[in-house]
Amino acid sequence: MNSILGDWPPVDPLDLKAGLEHFAKVAGVNLETDPYGAVFGAMFDYYAEVRVNGCDPGNDEDLLLLDWGSYDWGSGRAYEVDLSRQVMVPGGGEEDVIDLHIVYRFPNEGDLAKIPVGNDWWGSPSKVTEFSEALVDNPALVAVGDAEALSVEIYLETVGVK
Repeated sequence: MNSILGDWPPVDPLDLKAGLEHFAKVAGVNLETDPYGAVFGAMFDYYAEVRVNGCDPGNDEDLLLLDWGSYDWGSGRAYEVDLSRQVMVPGGGEEDVIDLHIVYRFPNEGDLAKIPVGNDWWGSPSKVTEFSEALVDNPALVAVGDAEALSVEIYLETVGVK
């Protein structure tokens, strides 16, 4: 795909994080300090423009997932908003998955504490604009508003990958 950022070659599934970091840098987005809207926008553009070697989005092998909810992973309850790109490992089984996560954690208070856990999947790079527009009314993103995150974590998770 040819974009205003130039032509982007496909990336290896294990290079998803490095690819996003480079893509965001070229787009002028600082993944560590910019607000979640800009960072999520970079992820949407990355998904729309950069294919993953061996993964067919039309076959649900390259998907976007937004999930949200209140969780306690051992260091106190926080409200998380997690935008992930999930790809199936080429040649692997159904359980061989790589996820690139962008997780924002917010204080679990006010309206956020009232919003139940939820998720929304998207599997069409050509319609990523529709996905991002559909999220405008997402209750978790509305409640987060311009709140400052407690933390931001960007990481690659491999499940079943040998």
